[in-house]
Amino acid sequence: MLVAKFSRPAMQRMLQSTSSVAKQNAFRAGAAAMRPYGSLLNNTSNFEALSSVNGLTGLQTRSFFATAKVERSAPAISNGEVQSLFSLWNDALATLDPDTVAKRYAKTSVLLPTVSDEPRTDYNGIRSYFVDFLKKKPQGVILESNVIQGQDWCMDAGIYEFTMGATGDKVKARYTYVYTYEDGEWKIAHHHSSVMPEAFLG
Repeated sequence: MLVAKFSRPAMQRMLQSTSSVAKQNAFRAGAAAMRPYGSLLNNTSNFEALSSVNGLTGLQTRSFFATAKVERSAPAISNGEVQSLFSLWNDALATLDPDTVAKRYAKTSVLLPTVSDEPRTDYNGIRSYFVDFLKKKPQGVILESNVIQGQDWCMDAGIYEFTMGATGDKVKARYTYVYTYEDGEWKIAHHHSSVMPEAFLG
């Protein structure tokens, strides 16, 4: 666990200041310095560790870091809305346009596709995969979904099935989508798709 170390005298001076203005300024400065530790601070179970390291009471630590919690830059999203993000990607497949599909991915993203050994880590690589995949005219449906949400990201993982319009074949696979909020919309930062392993176990 990452724990930030502070000088106890400096912390005590901030907390015991008789000037409300000075105290507010000290709190703001401390909060600004701690913003990189937002995920740590937003987990309340870590306050005791921070208090112990810095020699303060839990109440003092909570008060000092109350303003340091990182605000969400992405709008709130429900689990159902996370699941519906798949439809945006699936609708992009229906256009049969590799550029439309590639634009569903974040600027910094990783695609680990079902039928390619090569990880795709940029726009051109992702686009090139779908040039061939879209020839099969795939359309997907989610069979099982599990959603997890974090600070400005969300993940949907489970099982989906594709029907290949060109042949009528059906392919079931495991999937993971990690979405990040970019340029005003949710984009795919990580997409992992793999065939069902038990099919190869006999």
